[in-house]
Amino acid sequence: MARDLVLAVSSGAISELGFLLLNRHRKRRQTKWNGNRFKLSRFSDVDCIEVFRFTRYDIRRIRSLLHFPPKFKLWNRMVVPSEEVLCLVLARLSYPRWLTDLCPLFLRHRTVLSNMFNIGVDFIHARTANHLSSLQQPFISPRRLELYAANVDEVTDRLTGPMKVWAFIDGTTRPVCRPIENQRIVYNGKDRVHALKFQAVTTPGGLIIHLAGPIDGARHDSKKSTSGTGRGEDGGDWASLQAVW
Repeated sequence: MARDLVLAVSSGAISELGFLLLNRHRKRRQTKWNGNRFKLSRFSDVDCIEVFRFTRYDIRRIRSLLHFPPKFKLWNRMVVPSEEVLCLVLARLSYPRWLTDLCPLFLRHRTVLSNMFNIGVDFIHARTANHLSSLQQPFISPRRLELYAANVDEVTDRLTGPMKVWAFIDGTTRPVCRPIENQRIVYNGKDRVHALKFQAVTTPGGLIIHLAGPIDGARHDSKKSTSGTGRGEDGGDWASLQAVW
């Protein structure tokens, strides 16, 4: 940028005063963002839990289990450590934050943080989305579902009766702008607003095993696709064990 400013002055594109102002702004930006880069080792476990919701050991274990590469190459050809990318994703998803709020923590401009966050989320989604889009997973076996149902019966003192409850569904209605066409499809009569619906299925152990959406707002919650049928790893049929409201 310094070379471009010199060429602009020599060609008469900008005045000497403009050169001084732009050069001062360039130096201030370099001083602001070119400090010591982010290093996870500088954080204590207490700070890590507060900012990222995980300890240092857990963050590095997650990075290993998700098979993060050593570094990521951003769309602007900048190379950043994958550990920093994962920490940025965790920091922003742990609590609603603006990217500008994270600039002092990572000592990078918000545009760079935006690229880092997007590439980190895309990488995680590509590796794990299949585990949340279908209930036919090896870790959802008939034996485990029976265990979940037994735990729910024990906690609720068998208030569910003959029904076996092994998961809990949480739905969210998000208002949208009124579309020009097909307004009835997305109109939610309960909330009296045009909306799209999303939902998650969570086991009694707190594990989110399924995500669905967006779904048209006019569809009733009981008709949303919340459960799958199939056979587990031991060949047992668990179609009778349904996730219920």
